Amino acid sequence: MPPRGPVPACGGADWLGNLIFTAGAGALLASITYGIQPYGSRSTGWTNPYVLGGLATGAALLVAFCVAQTKVADPMFQLGLFRIRA
Repeated sequence: MPPRGPVPACGGADWLGNLIFTAGAGALLASITYGIQPYGSRSTGWTNPYVLGGLATGAALLVAFCVAQTKVADPMFQLGLFRIRA
């Protein structure tokens, strides 16, 4: 039986990061979904202004998520892992 000791403290939840990531990924995925559907007389909807706006908004929110993750104490995703060349 392992010895019992003090329980290590867990990091806090990154609520802002969760919110930004969910909104960005949701906007991006919804735009892709609507982009592959017909729009007007075209066979796909990639020229739909809502699709283009959703793609831009989703990409901007995911960039904001990456920036926010560098600023918080307990990030949801540690971007420094991309520096490891293994």
